[in-house]
Amino acid sequence: MFREFFGSLAEGEPPAVIVVLYGPRGNGKTALLRWAEREANSLGSLEADWLTAADIPTAAETASHLRVASLLQRLTPRSVSVAGVSVGLRNQDGPTRLAQALAERARARPLVLFLDEAHTLTPEAGHLLLNAAQEAGTVSPFLLVLAGTPDLPARLSEMGASFWGRAEKIRLGRLEEEPTAEVIRRPLRAEGITVGEELLAQIVRESHGYPYFTQLWGRAVWVALRRVPERADRVTPEVLDAASTTFAEKRDDYYLDRFYELQKRNLLEATREVAEAFRLVLGWTTATSARPCEEARTKTPGRAPRRPAMRSNTWDSCGRRKVSPDGRQAFPV
Repeated sequence: MFREFFGSLAEGEPPAVIVVLYGPRGNGKTALLRWAEREANSLGSLEADWLTAADIPTAAETASHLRVASLLQRLTPRSVSVAGVSVGLRNQDGPTRLAQALAERARARPLVLFLDEAHTLTPEAGHLLLNAAQEAGTVSPFLLVLAGTPDLPARLSEMGASFWGRAEKIRLGRLEEEPTAEVIRRPLRAEGITVGEELLAQIVRESHGYPYFTQLWGRAVWVALRRVPERADRVTPEVLDAASTTFAEKRDDYYLDRFYELQKRNLLEATREVAEAFRLVLGWTTATSARPCEEARTKTPGRAPRRPAMRSNTWDSCGRRKVSPDGRQAFPV
């Protein structure tokens, strides 16, 4: 899809569409955006710009980052200073003026603008950029590509973006088993390394189709292979055991980060209720009765309820991280 868009842009054709990628964190949005940026740059005839929402908190900074500050007149309802020049601005035709500037720039050289973390755009900057991009993309080779979390569609609606119904929407989520296996298998094969189907199935199973976990597994396998005294040509059970330990540590760090986020936002109780609902729907059962766990939580306030563990030797029956031989312990999530 991206290659088709880029090919049309290179020929000077207006895309008349905005591309929107959205999905939970860790599902590859930024990685896909970076790949698309490299593809655009590889053509040589396109200009690719990369921004995050934090780069453009206001309308003035939006225009400045896009190098159209000289055409800032009448963008916002207050005076701003750009390059040391203070100008009074109005907002009646801000998107139109910015669209004209973007179109002029794209006619000189086709332009692709990648905007990551788009769900955090401020309403002011979002309304200006999104509507200007839609207008510019209908008359010039300019393409805006957005990426954000699942609430991005709602955020775009709040910003008054009128293009949503005509946008090219790509929802990213979990991988199926075979694509997950191929993500692990292909780079190994390229290095002349094989992995047995049984061992590969374990990686796929513990990745749960989550692209970030698949990435962690791939990295852990490479690290384990580099520690083999002689160059390995296959992933052995011993290599996988070493990789599994590395993966589990990184995965638990990830869960711990999410735990702290929920704790900071006072969402642990709500999360527990959601987890309990999933447990009932999916038929998950606990290894012991709830009473010992309640007693444990009374003695250790602030602990989170148990989650289904991917490695049974990592968590006890009450959701507490088991203590390793060196005495290290992490909060359960």
